[in-house]
Amino acid sequence: MHQTLVSVIILSFNSQAHIGRAIASVRQQTYSNIEIVVVDNGSTDDTQQIVEAFGGIVWLSLPRSDMGMARNHGVKHSRGEYLMFLDSDDFYLAHKLEMQVEVMTVQPRLDVLFTTAYIYRTGKTELLGIKSYTRQRLSFTDFMSGYCYTLATICIRRSAWNSGLAFCEGELGRCGEDWHFQLSLAHKGVAFDVLDVPAVVVEIREGSHTSWEIQPKMKALALNTVEGILKSGAGTRLNSAVAQKILDSYRFKLVVSLILVDRTTEAVATRRDIHSAVKSFVIGVLLAMATVLPSTWVRRLLELGWIKRQDNTFQWSRPTQHIGTQITALINQPLHVDRAKT
Repeated sequence: MHQTLVSVIILSFNSQAHIGRAIASVRQQTYSNIEIVVVDNGSTDDTQQIVEAFGGIVWLSLPRSDMGMARNHGVKHSRGEYLMFLDSDDFYLAHKLEMQVEVMTVQPRLDVLFTTAYIYRTGKTELLGIKSYTRQRLSFTDFMSGYCYTLATICIRRSAWNSGLAFCEGELGRCGEDWHFQLSLAHKGVAFDVLDVPAVVVEIREGSHTSWEIQPKMKALALNTVEGILKSGAGTRLNSAVAQKILDSYRFKLVVSLILVDRTTEAVATRRDIHSAVKSFVIGVLLAMATVLPSTWVRRLLELGWIKRQDNTFQWSRPTQHIGTQITALINQPLHVDRAKT
């Protein structure tokens, strides 16, 4: 039976420690008609040699590119009727492509299909987490509030992409580009759905939460995006109370990120625009702490709170033997250039 071509675009940058695992997970799919396109941001390690050792992979070099630009470039140079994306440090479970293509084939009006994703902490595969809110179809309000699916779970119909879809580039292509893209889908009314079946595995490594310096920029860009949409015609889709609650939430997160990197003057200025008395009070407490406690203490407290809040969004469970075996095999996949297999 003829299988429609699926293009999987993988982003890489000095990814020799993980790229072999990502590619192996695509090659081990139960679906066979696959094109793999690797878009590399100027790696100086053995990433290219590892990719080439697999054979039959499209290699695109795009130095100094942001993630949005790289994904757009990969799509432009791909041929598949269905598009999927994967970061080099994540990987697919074996049923992903077959499952999504089957659903998209029987539902021709569906343009985009997501699944859920497992996350695990390095060395702790005995416990897997799924973000609880990703198990259902998100609304426009949900996307506006900052929710989104794991990008690696997406399947996009080429005809839908050609109708005007693209990832943001530049600053918006570096910071939260996955959320910006999904928000644009909801904004444009693209037909999408979600399968409550985990098909992607994401590793959270030690230090994943520590790039705090970029958080104020990410939060400010997200706030600007939401403000722009609310000022447009799409803003009428939300009542004023909901819109204000969303804005207060983004401003609160921005203030916390500013306090975390010791930019309290900007935090105080941003606090003035928050309408929620509760959020304003909490910020006042945090600012008071920042004036009497060493900055390292305040930062550590905020880090712990931030991580705890994120962890609470996951539903944790032990993997089935079948899933556990797949994950273990991929984690133990040979990763070095001299061991990569075709």
